[in-house]
Amino acid sequence: MNAAKRNAHRRGWPRGLYEPREGYYVWRHPDGRTIPIGRVSLQGAKAQALAANLKVEAMAPTLLDKMAAPPPAVDGRTVQALLAKIPLAAAANTRRSHKSLDKRIVAAVGSMPVADLRTQHCAELIEPIEEVEKKARLALAVRSRLVTMCQRGMQLGWMQSNPAESTRTPAVTVKRRRLSLDDFRAVRAKADQVNGWLGKAMDLALVTGADRDTISGLERRANVVGDCLQFRRGKTGVLIAIPLDLELVVAGLVLRQVIKNTSGVASRFIVHHTRNFGNAPAGSQVWVDTISKAFRRAYELAELPAENAPTFHEIRSLSKRLYKAQGNVDTKELLGHQDEKTAELYADPRGSEAIRVTVKPLDPNKRQVNKM
Repeated sequence: MNAAKRNAHRRGWPRGLYEPREGYYVWRHPDGRTIPIGRVSLQGAKAQALAANLKVEAMAPTLLDKMAAPPPAVDGRTVQALLAKIPLAAAANTRRSHKSLDKRIVAAVGSMPVADLRTQHCAELIEPIEEVEKKARLALAVRSRLVTMCQRGMQLGWMQSNPAESTRTPAVTVKRRRLSLDDFRAVRAKADQVNGWLGKAMDLALVTGADRDTISGLERRANVVGDCLQFRRGKTGVLIAIPLDLELVVAGLVLRQVIKNTSGVASRFIVHHTRNFGNAPAGSQVWVDTISKAFRRAYELAELPAENAPTFHEIRSLSKRLYKAQGNVDTKELLGHQDEKTAELYADPRGSEAIRVTVKPLDPNKRQVNKM
């Protein structure tokens, strides 16, 4: 077999330096990360890549370092093995996130026996992400994953304590704006200009407090059970049953009316394409990313502030705040959130019994319907 043809343009480039777009350079770390250099001169990019390679080589453990390192766990109880013992998350996006976090942890301390893991090891993994890479949210996610891993280690009897809990919690500033009811109305007014199904998706998210994954997959026959809309929350696995007569007064929405098919297109999905859209025929399921993109487009058409713009997911928070003000709906049950007390009240080993959302009679003084 002939060797791959060399690119003459890249002759003399340092290891890991790439130019994905003309004039824009990145450097690939040996651990697989791609770190942007930006739009600089070729000589500048070469200098930065060369410095990074020298830094990596200087950080590589020497033979003496390897001799001083603790021996591998003879019983196989390593950090990598413990990560594999953590039950998989229900949501696909969460599983992908955990896989990425686990890759970082394994690269740093994967072969270490869990009994030898100390707070210092956890801090040395977390703090550079926040302070050097300037990724506070990622640092927080790594810390959370380490805490979960150590909790699992204690459950299995592999560890006596949780060293990750003693690390400093990275400071994360939430920049995304909350969505107000006025914002919702402004975006809702532009929904039909974007797609025929977006208005129903927004109304359904507001009246149920459901996330976009749930909204995307709801079916009339499968999820309408008796007098309730029933579905399982992806992240927590909680089965929720919402009475079809649930009303969000300030928005003028009743769940029973929202889920009716008014599109004129036959479909098993409550939210569905109302016309052929690319490879998606009319009546087919609307995927979660399509929902997010459509909402963002309607938000732009509404000419609302672009800085730190809220996403479709913020409808969930708005729903909780509106029902809390309405006063007759248990928002913890509605959104499927759990704490220790709730877990004790509603725990079901097989998850087969739904939590029926508590809706009390509405105070007549609060029935001030504001039509959208």
